[in-house]
Amino acid sequence: MRNKMQTLDADIEKILFPEGSPAKHPYSRELVALNEQQGRTLSEMASATGVSQPFISQIKAGKGKLKDEHAQILIRMLYPKAPGDQFSAYPILKAMTPSLPDNWEQQVLMEGLRAVSEHDSEGRYPTGEVGFNEVLSEHSNVLELIDSDGSPKKQHGLGFSSQAQIEGSNQSVITQLEDALATYHEEVTKLEREESLEAERLERAIVATWYNLTKKRHDDDLTKLKLCIEDVIEHKFQRYGWSPAIPRKRLTDACTRARGHLEMPMIKNLFESGHDENVGGRNDKLYDPEAHAKRLLAKCKELQEQFDTKRSEHRQRFRLTGHASPKALRQLTDEAFSDPRDANSMEDWGKQLFGDAVIRVYRRPNKFYEINLSKAYRIWSERHPRFSYQEEVVQICGPLILQKALAHGTLIVHELHSRQFVVLRTIQDERINKKLTILSKPLSVEGLFSCIKDESLMQGWSIEQWDSVADDLQTTLLTKGYRVPGVRSIY
Repeated sequence: MRNKMQTLDADIEKILFPEGSPAKHPYSRELVALNEQQGRTLSEMASATGVSQPFISQIKAGKGKLKDEHAQILIRMLYPKAPGDQFSAYPILKAMTPSLPDNWEQQVLMEGLRAVSEHDSEGRYPTGEVGFNEVLSEHSNVLELIDSDGSPKKQHGLGFSSQAQIEGSNQSVITQLEDALATYHEEVTKLEREESLEAERLERAIVATWYNLTKKRHDDDLTKLKLCIEDVIEHKFQRYGWSPAIPRKRLTDACTRARGHLEMPMIKNLFESGHDENVGGRNDKLYDPEAHAKRLLAKCKELQEQFDTKRSEHRQRFRLTGHASPKALRQLTDEAFSDPRDANSMEDWGKQLFGDAVIRVYRRPNKFYEINLSKAYRIWSERHPRFSYQEEVVQICGPLILQKALAHGTLIVHELHSRQFVVLRTIQDERINKKLTILSKPLSVEGLFSCIKDESLMQGWSIEQWDSVADDLQTTLLTKGYRVPGVRSIY
């Protein structure tokens, strides 16, 4: 039967609850054996602990150790109670991790912008309820008016005053060429359809003519032949009387504009591979306007691709966000603090996230603000820290030996069943306006005094407070039989 142990002898207790807090249970093989004695199979133990059955077999053979978290599952299956006869339960802080909002970089930028513009001659920027989107919009508009070095652009000749106008003209030429080509194709298709119909009619007329000339000689037949020939001639006259140059007019006009656009010096200089002198000559324009237009259209689109690439590079160079190191950001968000006071180091992450990055926020072509993002992050993190808190309830197996109410919270010390000690400190976290309890790892006597000494320095205890806590703790430990550093034992 699988009866859990109701009482423990000294040897079994040593196996289940060894002294210290090892990461791997020193008596893993014995735990497996005790569970087998109660009728549990290796498969059941593997399923309960979440490890593989072959690994449990290795443990049984003495070739490995269970992690303490897995060992505790097997221990609970054997014995339902924790060791000792005095117990306490506390809700403690398990971990707190940084929780950055989606727009945290925007918030950092705005904090830095307000800080650097605080004493500006034009006053603080932005003002009132103006947010990041408005700043970004104004900044983006200015980017069209500055060069790659950040200085205001010089005006171009030939009627263009900005790069945006050049690009707009090029896009207009592309649209005009595409529309003219589409219209030209429609007219050509219509003409080809009419020519096909005429060809069919001519073929029928030829057949009829041949028949009348070879088979029939009656006057009526000759009259029919005459009418048929007149009909064919009439339609051929109409065809050639309708000028095929009409559908070309729009296309040739578009080609003329495109050619002039591409031959402007400022446009020719933008082609990285040099200007193509064979864009299309006079003969192409007259005898093959479609091919001529297509070559011009391809060149204008090539130019547009260069515009788009350079605009993208320009905006990337002067972007307002996206400067944080992805690696540092992952490290920051993976950071876990067991003590809220350690989270103050969040302010020091600016350098790791942004290095020495300094960006410009433009208000006008000749007016900008330089933001040091590391410094801006420090300002932001002091005012807007956000964390996710995870708490858990722990059972302390051992008596309370010290409890002190101090100015910055409560200090509690428990003796553990393992003859070690834990310290619990209750502090007020102003971020969430809540008291949090922090649990130390199991400590030796020496470690216990060292832990409390560190706490006194962190909290700024007075000498009298430290002496009071140290004396009370020393007296309690001595009366319980522990050896305390600095005190001679006589036995």
